[in-house]
Amino acid sequence: MYHDFVVESSTFNELRLAAPGVIELEDALDFMTSHNVAGGNIMLQNNPIEPGYDIHNTIASVVVSRLTAAGLSDRMLVTAFDLPTVSAAKAACVTVGSSCEATFGWLVMKGAPARYMAPGDYVKLLVKNDIDVLVPEAGVVVQVS
Repeated sequence: MYHDFVVESSTFNELRLAAPGVIELEDALDFMTSHNVAGGNIMLQNNPIEPGYDIHNTIASVVVSRLTAAGLSDRMLVTAFDLPTVSAAKAACVTVGSSCEATFGWLVMKGAPARYMAPGDYVKLLVKNDIDVLVPEAGVVVQVS
C-alpha cells in the first residue's frame, strides 16, 4: 500500500511501481533545461508522521545542490509540509552561496493544526525560519516581504 511505502529503504524501481510517473531528479532537471521550462516546484517529502523521516534532512541539501549545479535554482520553488525540512533546504542554499537563488515555501495542510493559526503567527514563523513564502494546501501562495 502506498501509505506504508518507505522511500528511504526502497530501490528506484520499487518507487516507480508504488508511484507511477515518478522520475529521477536529474531527468527532471535535464528536461527543464532542454525544454527551457520557466520554473517548477520541488516538494520535499520528509514528514515526521511518516515512516523513514530523516531528522537530518539529507534530502534538502541534496536537492538544493543538484538544482544549483544544474543552474536552475533561480527558477524553482522548493517546498515541504515539514517546516524543519524546508528550513534545512533554505540553510543549504545559503551554504551553497550566491549561485543558489531558489525560493523556499512552507506547505500547510488543510487539516493541520497550523492551519488554524492567526495570520500574524504564520508571518512570525516564516520570518523566524527565513522562509520566503507560505503555500496553503489548495490555496494561494503568500509571499513575506
